[in-house]
Amino acid sequence: MEDLSEITPLAKSQLSDKILSPDEINHGADETQKTYIACLSQTNEKVQEHFPNANQDILMGILASNCSSPEDLFNIYNILLASSNDQTPMSELQAASYLENSYKTYGREISNSTIRLKILKLLNIIQN
Repeated sequence: MEDLSEITPLAKSQLSDKILSPDEINHGADETQKTYIACLSQTNEKVQEHFPNANQDILMGILASNCSSPEDLFNIYNILLASSNDQTPMSELQAASYLENSYKTYGREISNSTIRLKILKLLNIIQN
């Protein structure tokens, strides 16, 4: 079973210790956002196709589980965007460490739930 206080092994395997330029961060942020949104949208379509009566709690659990690696990378790049705006250079691995500290302190679900809910509402996957 996956350790919920760590980023996924798949996400971690893609990270570098290189300090990224603002352009590299912006490009990575765009790409990780596209990947995360695609995962959420495609997973939602599959769930609706196979389980049309699935309630919102079941759907949320499936989305969180199935899209954890893209979500980790999306969050890492949000951290990198913030560090770039603060003019505090940081590598992907350093941002991952920051994210894992949040997971250890608050848990993966609490750390990710607010932004995930906003994105799911924007995509019209959930209401409220």
